[in-house]
Amino acid sequence: MKNIFWLLNMNYKRHKLLKHLAFRNIEYWQKQKGFTNPYMTFNEICEKLKWNKTELDIIYIQLESQLELEQSVENMNNVLTITEKGILSYSNGKYFNTHTKSIILALKDFAQIFIPVASLGIALMALNIKTNTKEDKTYIIEIKTIENKLDSLKLQMTKIEKGITPLQKNNLNEK
Repeated sequence: MKNIFWLLNMNYKRHKLLKHLAFRNIEYWQKQKGFTNPYMTFNEICEKLKWNKTELDIIYIQLESQLELEQSVENMNNVLTITEKGILSYSNGKYFNTHTKSIILALKDFAQIFIPVASLGIALMALNIKTNTKEDKTYIIEIKTIENKLDSLKLQMTKIEKGITPLQKNNLNEK
C-alpha cells in the first residue's frame, strides 16, 4: 500500500522539483535573493524538499530523459539546472496535472470495487433479514400447532383425572 502512494506521489514530486529549480533560475536571472548561480546541488535539493538521495535520483533520471533537467559538476558537486523545456513543463503543470489525474483514477478504481462489494453486503443482509422473517412465520405456525396439541393433551388429562378414560367414553357413546 505504501508503494502505491509513493508512485502516486512521484508526479507531484517531479512538479515540486521543477518548481524549486524554476524559481531558483528565475531569481538568479532577475538578480533576486543574491543567488550566484541558477543551479542547486543534490544535497541542497534533498535538504530543502526533505527527500532521500534515492528518491532524488529516480526523479532526476526521469526528468533528464525528458530533457527538462541537466546535470553538471560545479565545484566538485553534482548540480541540477532546469532547462527551458523544464520551465515550460512546470508552468504548464505537466506533472501536477498528471498527479491529479492519477488520484482521480485511483479514487474511481476504489469506488468501482467498493460500491459493488458494499451493495453485495447490503443485499446479503437484506436477504438474511427476509429469510429470518419467513422462518419466524414458520416457527409461529409450528408453535401454534404445538400449543393446540398441548391443549388437547391437557383436556384429555383432565378427563382422565375425572375418571373418564377415552375407552370408557367410547363405551358410553355406544350405549
